[in-house]
Amino acid sequence: MASQGTKRTVERLSAAPSTPAKRISRLSSQATLICESGEVFLRPPGWDGTDWEPDHRGDLASLPEVFASEHREPPIQGAEDDGVEDCHPSWRVCYVGDQKQLANVNKMTRKEVKALNREIPWREILKQPRVVFDKYVEAARKEHEQWGTWAPVRPLSDKEANEVLKDPLLRTRVLKSRACYRDKACGQGALQAKCRVVVLGHRDPDLHAISRDAPTPTRLTEHILLAVYISGRNRSFLRNRRVWRLWSADATTAFLQGRQNEGERPNRLFMMSPRDPILEKAGAFPATIYEVTGSVYGLANAPRLWSLEVGKRLLAAGFRPHALDRMCFLHYDKEGCLDCIALVYVDDFLVTYADHFDLTVLTRLFKWGKTSFDTDVITFKGKQLRTVKENGVFVLRVTQSEYIRTLAPGKVTRQRGREDPKLTEAELSEFRSVCGALQWLVGQTRPDGAATVSLMNRGNDSTLSELKQLYALSEYFARTHSDGLVFHGIPINEHSIIVSYGDCSWANAQEYKSQEGLLVCLTTPDALTGNAPAVLLDWKSTRTPRVVRSTLAGEAYAADDSIDRGVLANQMFSEIIFGCEANPVTNLKTLRHCHATDCKSLYDAAIAANFNTEENRVGLAIRAVQETIAPQDMRWVPTTAMWADGLTKVSDSLRETFRNWLRQPTVQLRSDA
Repeated sequence: MASQGTKRTVERLSAAPSTPAKRISRLSSQATLICESGEVFLRPPGWDGTDWEPDHRGDLASLPEVFASEHREPPIQGAEDDGVEDCHPSWRVCYVGDQKQLANVNKMTRKEVKALNREIPWREILKQPRVVFDKYVEAARKEHEQWGTWAPVRPLSDKEANEVLKDPLLRTRVLKSRACYRDKACGQGALQAKCRVVVLGHRDPDLHAISRDAPTPTRLTEHILLAVYISGRNRSFLRNRRVWRLWSADATTAFLQGRQNEGERPNRLFMMSPRDPILEKAGAFPATIYEVTGSVYGLANAPRLWSLEVGKRLLAAGFRPHALDRMCFLHYDKEGCLDCIALVYVDDFLVTYADHFDLTVLTRLFKWGKTSFDTDVITFKGKQLRTVKENGVFVLRVTQSEYIRTLAPGKVTRQRGREDPKLTEAELSEFRSVCGALQWLVGQTRPDGAATVSLMNRGNDSTLSELKQLYALSEYFARTHSDGLVFHGIPINEHSIIVSYGDCSWANAQEYKSQEGLLVCLTTPDALTGNAPAVLLDWKSTRTPRVVRSTLAGEAYAADDSIDRGVLANQMFSEIIFGCEANPVTNLKTLRHCHATDCKSLYDAAIAANFNTEENRVGLAIRAVQETIAPQDMRWVPTTAMWADGLTKVSDSLRETFRNWLRQPTVQLRSDA
């Protein structure tokens, strides 16, 4: 007779002890029977018996059910109570409703986990202790005061309000509004109550007529600013030996500071006052109807109005926008020397400036929230910027460790791996979620995973194998969360060189397309004769737009695309270094631009006056390369020095080599190659 706790099939249940600890039975391929302490449980199809725990439900179907289940778990006693984690290893602190509870995030979908950190309904706040309610009342009072500071709305008297509501045209121009509440701490630590009053902008009667486009700075601009900063931090920018610093801040109540464009709206716009017990207790927004005279949260054109306001104030302070990125502003001193670069991403500012620049020129323009200097860890767009001193020089490290820690791990069970590889609807949704989360990461600080994310994304044709690859990449990022981009303080001046790398892996992508890998770096003239340090400015891993017939064709398209990105980086840097507006027609002052390829046939064709190709379209791509890159600037490099190779295929060894290069980027272009 088997010992207690042994798994038995249903045919042997009659011969088993009367009270076994656990018995498992495979009734059929459709269901599984479990006997636990005298009780019988029926498990769903596909369960392999590896990770089921009776006390922790794993089949929650909806978020309300998640909340109901999680609230039955014991509440957290305090932040210092580490015993909670020890007693419940599969649970972690998470935000449920507006309580600090134990939430089994491993048993929920990514969508459900995100929902836990969103808005808190005011009805839920009313159920909380008085101290919690009072904090949200204070947050509502603060929000009302901020609206009063910028006066984006004008309260109407009762007589004016009645006239608006009686007018058949004006009453259609009254937007409803409401207050949104949340805990900025997301349940971690002390409550940070936040209130934001928004209008229902999707009901704007002028939605089809107003301008809504709002520019944001590009990744390339951000990297150029960081390269200038770390070069200046080491007194190597523009040969003037000045020290440059880095400063970051966010402007408070940004979207309340814009002004509506006159003539864009055919008539006046109004807002119905928000109403809930918290606002009433705070005495906020006492009028019935307000006329919208400026910009308020929720309007579709609020981001645009804010960006226009930012540009107007910075222009008045002596800044001018970069010709190729209107949210990058340059400031010059009385001698015409660049002394400040300001990058504006919505309400977040990232600024690098020379030591003689008066920062109050900028700080007096807006009301600021949190501010950080390069002596701190600066957080910008979810990235951590750390300036450290290594071997006597300053180095800037850009990582996303905090974001990586939020990536929920995933696993495909053995039983599921033996079934149909086609993804179910739920698995396809999970695939898109994982792919989107990783896409943001590889596009910001981790290009070493860009090829995997691009090649594994086959849309609705993605299979279980691709999902496993993305799960493996998430685990890889978790193990290497401290890695990212490294900016070294190389000298930046009129002799700096732009280097573009283009590589292509033939017919390894979906539908026999080829995978391109593109890199753009900034380096010193030493790269022409030996190994020189570099700064990574731009990268991309993408598929060729069409199926190519040969390796030469793929390499030619990759070269053309990477050179195109290099030209943009060259023009942007040239305006900063030479002080003249970037224009490929009138501005002849640019940096030297070299291109590296490991395809000998492409190199031979690019330096030849006339060349022969079987495909005419390939010939056009090579001619485009020749128009931009002079023969002496076209360089062949061996595959071991082709750093874009790690962006063209899925390979653990290539990824590791590329990650090591990202820690210490170098460029070597031999003139006799």
